Amino acid sequence: MEARAIHPKQSMQKIIFIMAFILNVAVGIAQTGLTQLTDNTSPVVDKTIKATAVSKPTMMLYPNPSKNKVVIQLKGFEAGMAKLQIISDKGSIARKEDRLLINGNEEVVMFFSLPPGIYFIKTTQGAIEVKKRLVVLN
Repeated sequence: MEARAIHPKQSMQKIIFIMAFILNVAVGIAQTGLTQLTDNTSPVVDKTIKATAVSKPTMMLYPNPSKNKVVIQLKGFEAGMAKLQIISDKGSIARKEDRLLINGNEEVVMFFSLPPGIYFIKTTQGAIEVKKRLVVLN
């Protein structure tokens, strides 16, 4: 019988495949809450609270600085209504809108006619509030 040499790239691909398989099995077990089997092989359910990966909602503004339009990129919000506000540096609300977020990861375009200065865009959804600074130019 002749020994075959395994190419390092093939070996690495096999290792990655096996690691991905093991990870998927581990995640499946963690999601079902099964931690051990008893003598009669019936599953024992773990009563601890499972931690879920919750992404913190984020907001990005562009272009910033801006003249009369801003694109607000929202990520990690829930589907549903959200309140968007443009607030001046003195605290007065220059503009507010209620927007329906279809999937929580969206781009919202806001047009405005504001004097030059520093403003804040605030997005609120329930108890979640995200605020970013916007510079408005002439």
